[in-house]
Amino acid sequence: MEEGKKRIFSGHESFECRRFWLKKGYDHIVAGNKFNDEAGILLGVGRNMVPSIRYWMRAYGLLNESDNLTEFARLIFNSDGLDPYLEDEATLWLLHYKLVSVKYAAIYDIIFNDFRKQKPEFSKEQLALYILTNYKQDVNEATFTKDFEAFTKTYIPKSDDVEENFEGILTELNLVSEHKYNKGKEKRFFVIEPTDKKEIPVEVILYCLLSRYEGNSISFENAFADDSSVGVVFAMTKQGLSNKLDAIASEFGAVYSDNAGIRELQFKNRPNPIKVLKQYYQAYVG
Repeated sequence: MEEGKKRIFSGHESFECRRFWLKKGYDHIVAGNKFNDEAGILLGVGRNMVPSIRYWMRAYGLLNESDNLTEFARLIFNSDGLDPYLEDEATLWLLHYKLVSVKYAAIYDIIFNDFRKQKPEFSKEQLALYILTNYKQDVNEATFTKDFEAFTKTYIPKSDDVEENFEGILTELNLVSEHKYNKGKEKRFFVIEPTDKKEIPVEVILYCLLSRYEGNSISFENAFADDSSVGVVFAMTKQGLSNKLDAIASEFGAVYSDNAGIRELQFKNRPNPIKVLKQYYQAYVG
């Protein structure tokens, strides 16, 4: 897990991350440019979108505090990277994991790592009360509203129009659903429902586990319930996670054991997380 970044509210200028902003920002930095007054022309976006692109690159773990590209950024978005144009849904799951676990954008960390455990179904008002009560020194109501709107646009499709939905970078994951109390009112509530997450490749799960934990053994309970664990970030059921660990053991020469009710994934030789991802994408391309 990536640590050491300051967790903040707002900073995105009220813009959700658009689908190709991360690649645009990556190429901008690779070309030796900075996020300054001239960046909008070079990036082909409005001037007020420049700090938003920078913000989202930090939030998704692509830039550090000094605006230097991370290893993960180069792995995905380089010209010979694994998926620079986000063509594989697996990459979106990786970006979601980074968005929550990097902890730069506060609302995503709070919702997935904390609040969802208490309220898998919640309204904007319930979340606002929780955040404004517990983080009142860092956020006000206006800032919360901007963050919440960016959150919903990131995960919830605007309509059935696929082209429109490209604006929200993680809408395809169907992680967050929106509902109404009744048709006559605008009262909305949101659901993050735990499922088996069969659609997430085992290589993505393993990469995240290896990024989160050191050593040759990983406890099922840690993987399921820890802060920024795969079980929490991906909203997985216990059975779903157990199935993934079984598959990892089978495909990567590990052992998934259950001794006296203590379940662990054990490696004889701990895999390299970068090689794990490359193995997946090479098979996808092939």
